[in-house]
Amino acid sequence: MKLFILFVLLSITSVSPLLFDETNQTKFTECEGGPYPNTITNILISPNPLVIGQSASYTFNGTRNVEILKGSTIEFLIIDENYETMLKKKDDFCSIVETTDKKCPLPIGDYEFTYGLNINSNKEPSSEDLDKPPKTFLFQLIIRDPEENFLSCIQGPVDLSYVFIASNNGP
Repeated sequence: MKLFILFVLLSITSVSPLLFDETNQTKFTECEGGPYPNTITNILISPNPLVIGQSASYTFNGTRNVEILKGSTIEFLIIDENYETMLKKKDDFCSIVETTDKKCPLPIGDYEFTYGLNINSNKEPSSEDLDKPPKTFLFQLIIRDPEENFLSCIQGPVDLSYVFIASNNGP
């Protein structure tokens, strides 16, 4: 029996790195200036890499410790290595939430939210940008109350491409 338990434990130890491989997961952290009252625990951005001119979806979840009131905003930023904003999209958070049959104020508690967004850059691509591998940029998701106080802010690296980079799987 002890040998069986040892075998099971060794199997779990050797399999778990394969199940929870974090090398391909994006590392997001709370923005400078936190902690913020509402946390964003997980975020999934698709596709990866993001492609300028195409749509993307963002699914995030967390815990609201304060209500989200009518007039609150959600903002997405993509910032390049020179701290220039490549993309800035700010929307009325409650207007978006109401398309999912929820209404503001959003109560305290756990939540999950999916948001679609077209990826359009503020900068024109140069010939150097086209047909190149994706570049890594800083992504920020910010939720503010009607007085512009931060309720949530999370940031991390995202890969961004001007054109779809096809894999090289044959002729």
